[in-house]
Amino acid sequence: MSLPRGIRILVVAAVAATIAVSVLYTSQDAQTAFVRTFGDAMEWKSRWIAGRTAVNCGNVPVRGNPDAATDCALHAFAAHQPFRVRYGLKTMDTVMAVGVVSAPDGRVYEIIFSGVTPTGTVDVFRQRFLVTACPAQALLRRTLRGRVTCAPGDPNDITFSWLS
Repeated sequence: MSLPRGIRILVVAAVAATIAVSVLYTSQDAQTAFVRTFGDAMEWKSRWIAGRTAVNCGNVPVRGNPDAATDCALHAFAAHQPFRVRYGLKTMDTVMAVGVVSAPDGRVYEIIFSGVTPTGTVDVFRQRFLVTACPAQALLRRTLRGRVTCAPGDPNDITFSWLS
């Protein structure tokens, strides 16, 4: 007795998905290729918040010059355009990222992301991010390190935001 065609397709798809996840879980090379192709969790979340028409102001690497990305974000915000910008952070035992995202409705959010090992590879299964809404009447400003933030307080006080 043979299974109906629809059930066979579901079984084959389930087996293929199981194999793909197994390979992804056990292979750093596969995880790196996946993230290079599809992006990480912060990329997905910032795209979802900002929408399809958002200005991509860039991804500033750790120790990279943030001026162009920050200028882009400030200009987009002033023009009431949705945007997203990301800054790499180096911490003691991992590489993190922080960013600011503006939604089409004008709301602004800061995102903190962790999921990159000290060697620079993203662990697809251990990514974490935290999205924090900025105040309703958010004012963006440049921090001492050249990043954009919506956190209240003195932008030159490095204790007021991850984006400092």
